[in-house]
Amino acid sequence: MDLHQCLQAMGVEDPEGVVAPHWEESMATLPGDTPDFLRPENVREWREYCRMDPAVDETLVEVAATIDRTPHLKAFAWHAYRRLYVHTGSDGFNVWPSLTRDLPEAPDALYLLLCLAAVPLTVDKHRELGVDPEVTRDTMLEIKC
Repeated sequence: MDLHQCLQAMGVEDPEGVVAPHWEESMATLPGDTPDFLRPENVREWREYCRMDPAVDETLVEVAATIDRTPHLKAFAWHAYRRLYVHTGSDGFNVWPSLTRDLPEAPDALYLLLCLAAVPLTVDKHRELGVDPEVTRDTMLEIKC
């Protein structure tokens, strides 16, 4: 899927070109199965790790399932994930589009799912650096904020 098709399917525009960088590479690595950050068991586990209210599980799991079964949303979500965690010099997420048309009940939930995806990456990096696990858990409280 090319970027123009994806954005058109979502009914959004990228006038500042912030979404475009690394699109082709993201599409070349798009997994055929469900990405880890959209798997219900991970969403619940990572939400719990961040000590967020379990009441958000239903919404987050439903949104993740919608994204996973909708090709343009899955492509967009995968690209956003890679922009955050692979191409770490990327910026501009403050002007990325809200997904109001495709996710009317929770148009920005994708971005919370992407934040939760930081949990295993942070835990692994902190473990590698010898950071106390309680410090890691307290650090991840920032997502709850």
